[in-house]
Amino acid sequence: MAGRYEEQVIGYGRIVGDGGFTFYIQDIIVLPSYQRLGLGNKIMTELMEYITEFGFMERPNESYGAGMMQFIKKQ
Repeated sequence: MAGRYEEQVIGYGRIVGDGGFTFYIQDIIVLPSYQRLGLGNKIMTELMEYITEFGFMERPNESYGAGMMQFIKKQ
């Protein structure tokens, strides 16, 4: 996921995973002159929304500790 301003990439976030079982946030980078403006937070939010499309849930939450997990329904 990249953040752009006037055709320049000013922020970048990357997820590494296998597309179904494992995902992790590899890095989030924002150019120094654009830091502290909320861009890193926006990139992280977009990455988390992308991951949840695969059925993963954010943790910790009221039921589970740190980490992420996915429940697979038996058919």
